[in-house]
Amino acid sequence: MITALALIPEVISFSVIAGVDPKVSLVASVVLCLTLSILGGRPAMVTAAAGSVALTLQTLQIIWPTALSIAFVGLMESLLTAKLVDDLTDTPSSKRRESWGLGVANIFAGFYGGIAGCAMIGHTIVNVELCRARSRVPTVAAGLVLLLLVTGLSQIMAQIPMVVLAGIMMVVAVKTVNWHSLQPRLR
Repeated sequence: MITALALIPEVISFSVIAGVDPKVSLVASVVLCLTLSILGGRPAMVTAAAGSVALTLQTLQIIWPTALSIAFVGLMESLLTAKLVDDLTDTPSSKRRESWGLGVANIFAGFYGGIAGCAMIGHTIVNVELCRARSRVPTVAAGLVLLLLVTGLSQIMAQIPMVVLAGIMMVVAVKTVNWHSLQPRLR
């Protein structure tokens, strides 16, 4: 549930940047999260709508170079996040399967009119470190909770003050920082 709640402010932010209805981006995030939970190569990794280009066919003809660049950035972020989780959990993952799953998930998200997505490094760290996720179950649960929030509880979700969502994002940011890397070196 923590991971699903942490996804909301970031997904809404990306949808505003892309000029897409936030509800559409949240549904795309559900599709991305659930698809990669099944097809992805890295258990416990969180994926959601994070692309800032919104890919109709007419729009794609105009912006394909930018869209391709964003796709590569998303792929690189996903692969780097998978490597990070490999290191945090001392377990290997299939980067080829992760790449393939990300492509399939983005195609599925497109069918729902959503925006592109990739691994969310901050949310993945929250999922792995704070929630102690080590399997695909927490990621599936995050997708299902997000689906419940978007479909059944959207009126309640709309009442959440922005300051609360910003606070959640601050927790994600604080958990993402490697505080040991900030210690000064003694010579």
